[in-house]
Amino acid sequence: MKILVICDHFFPEEFIINDLVKEWSITGHDIHVITPNPAYPKGIVYPEYKNRIFQITYWDKITIHRVFTVQGFHRSLAKKILNYLAFPVLGTIRAICLARKFDRIFVYQVGPLTQAIPAVIAHKLYKKKVVLWSFDIWPDTVFAYGFKQTRVLAFLLNKLVKFIYRNCDSILVPSEGFKGVYAKYTDEKKLIYAPSWCMQGNPVTPTGFSFDGEPQSPADKSNFETLSSSKFESLDKTNSTSSQKTNSTLWGKINSAFTRKTNFTFAGNIGKVQNLANVMLGFELAVQSNKEIALHIVGDGSFLEGLQQLVHEKEIPNVVFWGRQPYVDMDKYYEASDFLIISLDPDPVYDLYIPAKFQSYLQTGKPILSIMNGQIPALINQFDIGIVAAPENIADIAEKMIQCTLMTMEARQRIKLNAERLLETNFDRMKIIDTITKELIKN
Repeated sequence: MKILVICDHFFPEEFIINDLVKEWSITGHDIHVITPNPAYPKGIVYPEYKNRIFQITYWDKITIHRVFTVQGFHRSLAKKILNYLAFPVLGTIRAICLARKFDRIFVYQVGPLTQAIPAVIAHKLYKKKVVLWSFDIWPDTVFAYGFKQTRVLAFLLNKLVKFIYRNCDSILVPSEGFKGVYAKYTDEKKLIYAPSWCMQGNPVTPTGFSFDGEPQSPADKSNFETLSSSKFESLDKTNSTSSQKTNSTLWGKINSAFTRKTNFTFAGNIGKVQNLANVMLGFELAVQSNKEIALHIVGDGSFLEGLQQLVHEKEIPNVVFWGRQPYVDMDKYYEASDFLIISLDPDPVYDLYIPAKFQSYLQTGKPILSIMNGQIPALINQFDIGIVAAPENIADIAEKMIQCTLMTMEARQRIKLNAERLLETNFDRMKIIDTITKELIKN
């Protein structure tokens, strides 16, 4: 079957759509992808690519139709909005030229819903089946992110959401909690539960691309805080491309930093909604009571510098910023950790989310410290796989961190077994891919 995939992020950017599309290609489907030139998360197109208006690249047997990226969106709201508008326009031009030849159109939406517009236009023109895999609730997340909810903006966004959802044949949602929201805009029969899965052990990652994986500096851009001091000291810089460094070198680097008795790790996007300021303030209180704890931040995002500045101003010890790391190396950071942190702002919209890192955390078998409300703490309590803290209560975050340090080895082993059970029952990779594929292929 000929499948046209439309998405805001694709290889060499590291997203789960890579794994899904690669699986389809392996099983014989002819896959073409419409996507912007890769620039996540820095907002600068990767040096291996020209930022042309239109160009074609290849990943094995997969043909990738790339369009222009408005660079600098990482730091500028105006450029971010322009980039959000550029892809629907340029993507629609490509879709109009291509979609007639395809049997199905699949949209992977992890950002603005506007990226589904090229698929909807193609659907209107050529009557092609469209399946949307939606990871972001619109228009709710627009306002939760900070945009003022005026009557005019709310009216326009509601019209857009209804138009897109009603022109999709099926909508896949990563959380059962999404269904109640989406049902306000479309037929509930269209909604299919399809969560993401853990790609640990199934990495679909680039070769020969650099992802700037050096330890990140605080505000002065020159050093970062090591575990041994509250002053900012530098570590040896290493190239993050896994093909250019040995496992022994990486393990040595990690082991030299994970030296405290209890190591907490947050991995993933460092944005406004991850509630990391409260996590850091809770850690500040906890480390005053127990000097043998450390907090590791692995990732990048729009709030990274703000978080580093907070650590610098308050002189919080035992914090390490590792920067963005290749997916294939993340198991080493997880293995060196004792507890993995998952956090989001306390907002009714985010309460419905199951962040993609949750499945990766489960794969490690390590206890999870949840600092958010909603679906995740419910699963953690139900399956006994960690500890839950109130996301708005800094004192409770600190208390739960101290509670983590007292967890016995027997409890940790029980959590590991429970995590395996939850992965097998709720987040099995091949079962989810089979659900998505059947929904896409059926008439």
